[in-house]
Amino acid sequence: RIPPATLIRSPSQTIAADRLLCWWRDYFEPQKLFLLAHNAQFEANFLHDWLGPMRPRIFHNSILDTKGEACAQRLPGGHALAALCDRFAIRNNRPHCALYDARATLEVWSKLRA
Repeated sequence: RIPPATLIRSPSQTIAADRLLCWWRDYFEPQKLFLLAHNAQFEANFLHDWLGPMRPRIFHNSILDTKGEACAQRLPGGHALAALCDRFAIRNNRPHCALYDARATLEVWSKLRA
């Protein structure tokens, strides 16, 4: 859980979007970034709502989705991030914490594509 004091000090959505755009320009432009996510459609909708017309400038239309890939491969068992971590013996010390889930998602993607 995020403490309320942290949320009060966090930047607005507009400022956060501006920071993302500056970071992308400084390090990646003109390359577009790939979005890697678990259940990527949810994340893609969030990014679309948040970034609006900036999203296509920064991200490819192709989205890398661990849940979708696991379903496409017809892996037995569940397709939740925790289930895939268990399947591939990936440790996620803090499930539902954004940074740890992002790391676990990358590791799952690597295993799925191996």
